[in-house]
Amino acid sequence: MMEPAPLTLRDRRLKAAVSAIVTDGFDRFLLVKRRNPPLPAFHAFPGGRVEDGEDRQAAVLRELAEETGVTGTDPVFFARYRLPEQGFEITVFRVSTDPRTHMAARARDDAQELGWYRLEDALRLDLPPSMRDCLWRLNRNRTMPRA
Repeated sequence: MMEPAPLTLRDRRLKAAVSAIVTDGFDRFLLVKRRNPPLPAFHAFPGGRVEDGEDRQAAVLRELAEETGVTGTDPVFFARYRLPEQGFEITVFRVSTDPRTHMAARARDDAQELGWYRLEDALRLDLPPSMRDCLWRLNRNRTMPRA
């Protein structure tokens, strides 16, 4: 899988960020409740900012581990959202994990809380619009990520 295209000149003011779609094999998504800006108290897929010199695939695996303790592999590009009002361009990846490690998942770093949510339960949470769109796309396309 090739790295998604770099930011355009128009979007260079946006900071690169990543999110990890992880499921548990029971059609539940791993979500965290954010502690820090830009969206404190909102639920989202685990993720965060790409560090200088880091590619997006490495960043999504690092952020998943930092926020949840879950080790991911094989990130596959799913979507990209440009959010100029928040100053970010978020690249979303489907990430493979070892389901045997899911019980050890804990909220860490920027994650205030962590949980596994079915689509209908996730849609009742405070979600940013890009997150809500991502969940609907996953459901509509039945592109459930690999566990």
